[in-house]
Amino acid sequence: MAARVSERSLEIKVGAFVLLGLVLLVGFVLVLGNVSFGGGETIHVEYGFSGAVHEGAPVEVSGVSVGRVSKVEFLGAGVRDKDGRPLLVRLTLSLEPRARDVVRTDTKFVVSTQGVLGAPYVEILPGEMRGTVLADGATVRGVDPPRTDLLMARLYTFLDGLTDALSKDKDVLHDLFASGGSLAKTLDQVLAENREGLTKGLGDVLAALSDLRKVAHQAAVETGKGGDLHVLIANARDAVSVLHEDLPPLLARAQVVGDELARLSKVSGKLDANDAQHLKEALAHYDELGKRLDKVSGDLQALLTRVDRGEGTVGALLQDDQIYDDLKELVRDLKAHPWKVLWKH
Repeated sequence: MAARVSERSLEIKVGAFVLLGLVLLVGFVLVLGNVSFGGGETIHVEYGFSGAVHEGAPVEVSGVSVGRVSKVEFLGAGVRDKDGRPLLVRLTLSLEPRARDVVRTDTKFVVSTQGVLGAPYVEILPGEMRGTVLADGATVRGVDPPRTDLLMARLYTFLDGLTDALSKDKDVLHDLFASGGSLAKTLDQVLAENREGLTKGLGDVLAALSDLRKVAHQAAVETGKGGDLHVLIANARDAVSVLHEDLPPLLARAQVVGDELARLSKVSGKLDANDAQHLKEALAHYDELGKRLDKVSGDLQALLTRVDRGEGTVGALLQDDQIYDDLKELVRDLKAHPWKVLWKH
């Protein structure tokens, strides 16, 4: 009886140990796989070349895993982007809810690798995050990864061609190196023979640079405040300002004078010799008439002066009140006795 109880206890312990191991294994897989049982969203990303991305590859944002590549589709030759380039691969990304606000219209989806020879994954670059949030099931254009395989192939082709050329044209390469060595030797000989001239020329260049520095310093002093050149520039600026203010009115007046002269030339161009003679006579007549008017005006002014002084009959009438009263009395008497005009006593 005791043996059976001991055996049963051992079986229970072994079963519990196995169950605990299975739980730890499942938890380990869930932690490493970053498996999420919550709801998320799906984004379709199209590429012309997606590298070695496969289903189950991680999707990361700033190094944090936020989803998985749930599907990889080959589209064929019927799909192109807005620039006309073919899109051959479509990746379906299953993202966690926490990544929803990060995926926007200005987000970039880049295929990268973990290290130089690591596993490929999809990196989400949020950018400025100023666009609108992508809807669930939206399709966007991804950033194609660089074709390192094509680059290496082209490099191999170049190296192969270079090797073939060197193997076929050994004499040309030898002549090229010999010519380079001869050129270097000749250049060294020329430098040795003209060392003094080159030294003197270099000294002249340095002296010219020194003089140029002095000239630049003097120019800076002259153009500074209080310098002659600064005063000259200020005067020129004032003159330009005056011209800017006074020249437009002068030009306007000159334009008016020009228009009047043009109008006068048009009128005078239609006059012949007789018209010109008549015009002269009319001007002479008007001049004579003006002289007469001046004389009449002078006589009238003298007459008014005499009247104002009381000279003459009109002046006496205007200046002597008694004469005015006598005339007034005479007129009243004639009105009362009109027969006095015809009869005398």
